[in-house]
Amino acid sequence: MNEDKNAEFYREQTWDLLFERLKGIETKQFEQGKKIDSIFAKVNWMYGWAAGAGVIFAFIFEFIKTKVFKL
Repeated sequence: MNEDKNAEFYREQTWDLLFERLKGIETKQFEQGKKIDSIFAKVNWMYGWAAGAGVIFAFIFEFIKTKVFKL
């Protein structure tokens, strides 16, 4: 009888620890997902600025080429 109580106690402790670890993993995954979304947004901004700068420099280059050097 005493062994059954001990086995049940340890079984409950094992499940409690397992659920605690799973909850910790879920929390870390959620935080990591938020960080990835933040990085993705920053990369999109970088692509946008690079594209905008490329368009501006292309217009400046064409203006200089046609107006200054008359080619």
